[in-house]
Amino acid sequence: MRAATRRTLWRCIVLALSATALHAALLPSVHAQGLVALNVDAGHPHDDETEIRFARCFADAFSPPPALGRDAPAAALRDALFPWLEPGLVPTTAEAFSALLETKLVRERLSALGVRYIVVLQGGATGSVSTGEIYGIPYAGFFGSMKERHHYSLNAAVWDVGERSMRGSGRAGWSTTFGMVAFVFPLPVYSSTESQACNEIVKAVREAIGERR
Repeated sequence: MRAATRRTLWRCIVLALSATALHAALLPSVHAQGLVALNVDAGHPHDDETEIRFARCFADAFSPPPALGRDAPAAALRDALFPWLEPGLVPTTAEAFSALLETKLVRERLSALGVRYIVVLQGGATGSVSTGEIYGIPYAGFFGSMKERHHYSLNAAVWDVGERSMRGSGRAGWSTTFGMVAFVFPLPVYSSTESQACNEIVKAVREAIGERR
């Protein structure tokens, strides 16, 4: 076997093992069952579906209540607590959310659903930068390069439903880059650090609820 082939095979093995280790690190824990992540901006015109994307990440790290399902537990929770968590009515401050958890009917419904923790997400786009340009030349093709980078920030407040108090908080930022490189034919380029941001939020949530790995 040639040296180059051996190096390629070794890199593939390392990547496979790394992916397996990352998946194992995000397996559900019995100490974090009944957790739901809720974005206060969901349903608004400026909603960027952060809740949906982070729900997938959270579902790999924690166990949402079985009554709410794994695909969209936050949406199911809104339906169960209608109208308290609807857009425009969902509490956006710690004082208001604490008052919501003190409501008897809300506590009873959360208890019946098996919700132990609610992670309230707030944030969104913080800015963007565009550089470069693509030029089209008749009968020759496209030439040049362009890049557009968007920056985001997210705050997470971890609420204990039983104690009706905030256990802790976390914050993370990430960016997504959309670009194109053209030499006769344009080729799209995309990258994102959102998965790292979700891992940071997951770590903060685990620390807040006292889970140790």
